[in-house]
Amino acid sequence: TWSPDGKYLAALTNDHGQNMIHLWDTGSGALSLTYGALYDPDALTWSPDGRLLALVDRRQPFFMRGPARDTVLRVFAVE
Repeated sequence: TWSPDGKYLAALTNDHGQNMIHLWDTGSGALSLTYGALYDPDALTWSPDGRLLALVDRRQPFFMRGPARDTVLRVFAVE
């Protein structure tokens, strides 16, 4: 998914069985962030100003308690 300003590209990958989020700076082509995700996320979404990237997973991880409808949300500062 592209950031709203087009400066970054975020992608979900599966590297040798590990779910990963990669974030590239589109101006330089440099990899800016790599994050190992707990599960295969349902979505990546940007804040309207492009400063935050959110990872959304609707399945609860094994260490959380509560109804299955709980959503796990992780937010990363990009700038």
